[in-house]
Amino acid sequence: MNTMYDWTEMSLILGIILAVYLVLFLIRSLLHKIKNPNGKAGGVLSYSFSILLTVILCIAIIQKDWFLTGLLLICCYLVAHEQFNSGQHYLYQIVLSGIFAIGITFTIFYFYSQKHTNYFANLTKRTSYENMPARAVDDRDEADSEPGLELDDS
Repeated sequence: MNTMYDWTEMSLILGIILAVYLVLFLIRSLLHKIKNPNGKAGGVLSYSFSILLTVILCIAIIQKDWFLTGLLLICCYLVAHEQFNSGQHYLYQIVLSGIFAIGITFTIFYFYSQKHTNYFANLTKRTSYENMPARAVDDRDEADSEPGLELDDS
């Protein structure tokens, strides 16, 4: 598993986080009179839950590391649970924040993948091994962990 990001992936992730923040800021400023359970105004959406969920989705889509994604989703659940129990947000506000974060993230990834089809095709490109015996050892990922080994595309 390669944990290094190139500048395209980093700028895409930062752009998605910024887009989610700006949309949430716009919605919160338009609906500023809706009260939180603790009585403060402007609490219709949760910034921390939305940004955390956006980062988790970006990691899940780009890295495809489902164990790390599962751990981060547990962390995201704990943040949402704490915000609900401490009276900072109602449950519908947390769910609405999650819907906006998921929708914006997947929309940006969808339009980016439509424009840059070669980029996302290379993320999932693997050689097919249909001619191997059924009990053969699958060691295709060994070269990914070794820094000096590179595979030819020929």
